[in-house]
Amino acid sequence: MTLFDFAIKNINRDRKNYLYYFINCVFSVFVFFLFSVLSFHPALSIIDNYSTMDIILAVGETISVLFSVCFISYSIKSFLKIRSRQLGLITILGASKKQLNVLIFTENIIIGFMSIFVGIFIGILFSKFFLDLANKMINVTDFVFYFPIKAIVTTIIVMGFVFIIIAFFTPRFIRKKEIIKLFKEQAKDDKSQKVFPILFVVIILTLFVVWVFASKTKIAYSIQSSFFYPFLLLIYGIIGTYTFFVVFIKLWIVLCGNSKNNVRLIIIGDQKSKLRTNAQSMTISTLLYAISFFSIAVLSSISSNVKYETQKIFPYAVSYNTWTQNANEHSDISFIENQISDLSGYKRVDVNLWYSDFETRSPIISQSNYNEIMKFFGKTTISLNDMGVYLVAGNSDRGIDEIPKNLNEFLINNNINLNIEGKTEDIITITGFTNGICVISDNLFNYLKPKMMKMTITGYLYDNWDMSEQVSKNIEKHFIDSIEKRDVNVITAYRYYRTSQIQNNLTLYISGMLSFVFVLAVASFVYSKLYSQLDIECKKFKIITKIGLSKKELSEILKTKIFLIIYIPFCLSLVYLWIGIFIVEHFSLISNIPVALLFTFVLIVLQTILYICIKISYTKAILKKVFD
Repeated sequence: MTLFDFAIKNINRDRKNYLYYFINCVFSVFVFFLFSVLSFHPALSIIDNYSTMDIILAVGETISVLFSVCFISYSIKSFLKIRSRQLGLITILGASKKQLNVLIFTENIIIGFMSIFVGIFIGILFSKFFLDLANKMINVTDFVFYFPIKAIVTTIIVMGFVFIIIAFFTPRFIRKKEIIKLFKEQAKDDKSQKVFPILFVVIILTLFVVWVFASKTKIAYSIQSSFFYPFLLLIYGIIGTYTFFVVFIKLWIVLCGNSKNNVRLIIIGDQKSKLRTNAQSMTISTLLYAISFFSIAVLSSISSNVKYETQKIFPYAVSYNTWTQNANEHSDISFIENQISDLSGYKRVDVNLWYSDFETRSPIISQSNYNEIMKFFGKTTISLNDMGVYLVAGNSDRGIDEIPKNLNEFLINNNINLNIEGKTEDIITITGFTNGICVISDNLFNYLKPKMMKMTITGYLYDNWDMSEQVSKNIEKHFIDSIEKRDVNVITAYRYYRTSQIQNNLTLYISGMLSFVFVLAVASFVYSKLYSQLDIECKKFKIITKIGLSKKELSEILKTKIFLIIYIPFCLSLVYLWIGIFIVEHFSLISNIPVALLFTFVLIVLQTILYICIKISYTKAILKKVFD
C-alpha cells in the first residue's frame, strides 16, 4: 500500500476529524470564488485599470486570499492537535520523518483540491443569489448570471497555489516534536504566560501611538502618512488586545481564587490551565468582530447618506459659469433652463463673486447677494456692520477662521480693517471652487466694486435631482465640447451622486461579504474550541461527577465558559467599534452615530440569540455524554 493509499484510508476512516478542516477549506475557496465571479463580471469590464472601483475589487480579493491563508493555517493547527496521538502512533510503528511529512503533505493536497472543486461547485450554485444581492446593494441592474470561466480558472490557480504552499509547510508544525509530545499534545496544559514583558511592550507602543496622534511635528506627520503605519496599528491592536485578555483572566482568577464555591473553583482551574489558548482565541474573535462591525457600520452610514453628502459638496443640482469670452452665456443658460425649468421645485440663483485678482481664489460677496442665496436654500440671513465681515467656507470639510491673506492685503491697501462678525462651514459654491468667501456690507461692497472683477455662478435646484439621469446626460452632452475647451464650467450633482453611490455600495457589498466571512470565522473558532475538545472535556467532567459534581453545577460551569468565550470578545469589539466611530466622526461630513446605534442594538440581539443557541446545544452534548 502506497502513502497515497494510506492517506486516502486515513481520510475515509477518520471522517469526523477531517470534516471540520475540509469544511473550512471549502468555505475559503467559496469566498474567493464569489469575489472572482464579481470581479470578472462582464458588467464591470468598463471599469478602468487602477480606478477607484478597480482598486476596491483588487483589495477585496487580496483580503480574501490573506484570510484564506490565515484561516486554513489556523484550521490545520487545530486539526493536527486533534490528530497528534495518531501521528505519534504512526511514528512509533516505524514511519520515518520523511514518510510522515509526505503523508501529511499528501493528505493536505487531497483535501485542498477536493475543497477547490466543491467550493467552486457550491459557488456556482449560489452565484446567482449573490449577483442578485449585488444588484440590490450596488443599485444597478447589470449583474446578470453568467458562467464564470475566468473565475473558475483563477480560483483553481490561486487557491491551488495556496493549498500547495500550506501543504508544504504544514509538516514543519510537527517535524521537531518528540514522539512522546505528540501523545501528550491533546491533554497538556498551556505554558504559563508572563504578563510583564508583553505589558511593557504594550505600554511602549501606546506611548508611541499617542505621540504620533498628538504631536504636530514633521516626523509624526511623516509616520502617519507612511505605508507601514496601518500595519503598526494592527500589530498594536493585536498585542494590546491579547494583553488585555491575559490580564483580565489573571485578575479574574486572583479575585475568585479564595472562593469556596465548587463551580467557581472548577471554572478558575479550567481558565488557568488554558489561559494562553483562551487569550489567543478571544483576541482573534475580538479583532475579527471589531473589523467587521466597524466597516459595516461606517459604510452603511455612508451609503445611506450619499445624497446628503453630495449636497454638502455640490449645493446645486446644476451649476454654470464661464471661463472665457468665447462662451455664449445667454444661449447656454437658455438651454439649461429649457431642460429643467418645467421640473417640480425649479429655482435659480446667481452667485456674484468679486475678485481683486482671479488668481487669489478668495472672492468677496455683498451682504444682499449672500442673503438672496440664503433665502434660496431656506437658511437664515445675516446682518453686518459696515466694517464687519462674515466668513464662508470654500471647502465642505473645513471652514476658515480668518480673512485669506491675499484678500486681506487688498483690503489693507484700501485702508480697510474688518472685524470678523461670524463664520459658517456651509458652502455656497462647489467645494474647492474658492479658498473661502468674505461677505461684506453693501455700503463697503459698493465702495470696493469699481476695483474688483466679477464672476457669476448660476445655480439651479429642482426636486428629485438624484433621479434625473437623463437630464444630467442631456446637459453634459450639450456642453462636452465647451468643457473640453475650458470655455465653460458645467457641473451636475447627479453625476457625482451616482458615481459615489455605486462606489460606496460596491465597497459596502465587498466589505459586507468580508464581514460575513469574518463573523463565520469567529463561529468556526468557537466551534473548534468547544467541539474539538468535546471528548476530552467529557472525560474530565465524568471524573469530577464521581466525586459529587451535579448536573446543575456542570450546566453552570458550561454556561460561564461559553459566556467568556462568546460575550467578552463581543463586548470588547463593541468598545473598539465606538472608539472608531468617535474618531471617524471628526473627519466625516455626515454623522455615523445614528446608524451605529441601530447597528449596535441589532448586534446585541443577534449575539444574544447566538449565545443561547450555542449554550443549549453544547450543554446538551456534554450532559448527554457525561451522565448517560
